[in-house]
Amino acid sequence: MATRSNHRSDQVFQPTVATATTGGFGFSMQFKQATSCFKRKVVLTMKDLDLLTSLCVARFIMWRTMRKRH
Repeated sequence: MATRSNHRSDQVFQPTVATATTGGFGFSMQFKQATSCFKRKVVLTMKDLDLLTSLCVARFIMWRTMRKRH
Protein backbone atom coordinates (compact mmCIF):
# COMPACT_ATOMS: atom_id res chain seq x y z
CA MET A 1 0.00 0.00 0.00
CA ALA A 2 1.36 3.42 -0.86
CA THR A 3 2.25 5.75 1.97
CA ARG A 4 3.37 9.33 2.10
CA SER A 5 5.17 11.17 4.84
CA ASN A 6 4.49 14.59 6.21
CA HIS A 7 7.75 16.58 6.17
CA ARG A 8 6.70 18.72 9.13
CA SER A 9 6.20 15.96 11.68
CA ASP A 10 7.52 12.86 9.84
CA GLN A 11 4.18 11.08 10.33
CA VAL A 12 3.15 8.46 7.82
CA PHE A 13 -0.38 8.60 6.44
CA GLN A 14 -2.25 5.73 4.82
CA PRO A 15 -4.46 6.48 1.82
CA THR A 16 -8.01 6.98 2.99
CA VAL A 17 -11.18 5.25 1.94
CA ALA A 18 -12.11 8.40 0.01
CA THR A 19 -9.79 7.43 -2.82
CA ALA A 20 -11.63 4.13 -3.24
CA THR A 21 -15.02 5.82 -3.21
CA THR A 22 -13.79 8.46 -5.66
CA GLY A 23 -12.86 5.69 -8.09
CA GLY A 24 -16.29 4.15 -7.63
CA PHE A 25 -17.87 7.54 -8.22
CA GLY A 26 -15.94 7.93 -11.50
CA PHE A 27 -17.16 4.53 -12.66
CA SER A 28 -20.69 5.44 -11.65
CA MET A 29 -20.53 8.65 -13.69
CA GLN A 30 -19.19 6.77 -16.73
CA PHE A 31 -21.96 4.20 -16.37
CA LYS A 32 -24.63 6.93 -16.14
CA GLN A 33 -23.20 8.65 -19.21
CA ALA A 34 -23.16 5.39 -21.17
CA THR A 35 -26.74 4.56 -20.21
CA SER A 36 -27.96 8.06 -21.09
CA CYS A 37 -26.28 7.81 -24.52
CA PHE A 38 -27.86 4.40 -25.04
CA LYS A 39 -31.29 5.72 -24.03
CA ARG A 40 -30.90 8.65 -26.44
CA LYS A 41 -30.04 6.26 -29.28
CA VAL A 42 -33.01 4.05 -28.45
CA VAL A 43 -35.34 7.06 -28.50
CA LEU A 44 -33.97 8.23 -31.85
CA THR A 45 -34.31 4.71 -33.27
CA MET A 46 -37.91 4.51 -32.07
CA LYS A 47 -38.66 7.87 -33.70
CA ASP A 48 -37.08 6.66 -36.95
CA LEU A 49 -39.16 3.48 -36.84
CA ASP A 50 -42.29 5.52 -36.20
CA LEU A 51 -41.56 7.72 -39.21
CA LEU A 52 -40.81 4.67 -41.37
CA THR A 53 -44.06 3.04 -40.30
CA SER A 54 -46.01 6.21 -41.12
CA LEU A 55 -44.37 6.38 -44.55
CA CYS A 56 -45.17 2.73 -45.28
CA VAL A 57 -48.80 3.16 -44.23
CA ALA A 58 -49.14 6.29 -46.36
CA ARG A 59 -47.64 4.52 -49.38
CA PHE A 60 -49.96 1.55 -48.85
CA ILE A 61 -52.99 3.85 -48.70
CA MET A 62 -51.89 5.59 -51.89
CA TRP A 63 -51.27 2.23 -53.63
CA ARG A 64 -54.67 0.92 -52.55
CA THR A 65 -56.41 4.10 -53.70
CA MET A 66 -54.68 4.04 -57.10
CA ARG A 67 -55.49 0.34 -57.52
CA LYS A 68 -59.21 0.90 -56.85
CA ARG A 69 -59.39 3.64 -59.51
CA HIS A 70 -58.26 1.31 -62.30
